[in-house]
Amino acid sequence: VWGAGGPQPTPDQSTDCVTCADFEFGKVIGGEQRLDVAQSFKPSISGILNKVSLKIRKAGSPPDVTVRILQDNGGEPDKNAVLTQGTLYSSLVSTSYGWIDVTFNTSPAVTQDTPYWLMLDTSTDASNYWVWQNDLAQSYTRGSPAWSPNWSTGNPTWNLFNGDLSFKSYLGGAPTS
Repeated sequence: VWGAGGPQPTPDQSTDCVTCADFEFGKVIGGEQRLDVAQSFKPSISGILNKVSLKIRKAGSPPDVTVRILQDNGGEPDKNAVLTQGTLYSSLVSTSYGWIDVTFNTSPAVTQDTPYWLMLDTSTDASNYWVWQNDLAQSYTRGSPAWSPNWSTGNPTWNLFNGDLSFKSYLGGAPTS
């Protein structure tokens, strides 16, 4: 049995590159093990977060990536406050940049003008890794990016860097079946 579709989620926050660069993760770069990367964002309205889209590509055949939404803790992702998670399937991503949707296990409520983090967590492999499009012009003014060698360690280190990682967040809508 097929039911009629409900309303679609509404785009809320988004950024694409003006001055494009690659941000590689899932491998060691310059002696730095970049396994986890995150972009903060602030919703412009309160609502239910249903999905995100990432402008991403892959090199080789990296593993699927866990995508989490975390609360903010003093300007960094809060490892103890995971709101939801989903999977970025490697099979859906090509070696050229494209917008890839990621849905979540649950749809958390987010609050207007409150910072949250969109975080990707992967393993390390010099030949099979991820590349997230980075805007060196820093045109997104409602957040910033950071990376960590291990987001789940006792006291994780987050390293801010210049740019904004290309993403879109979608609020509202209704499940369809």
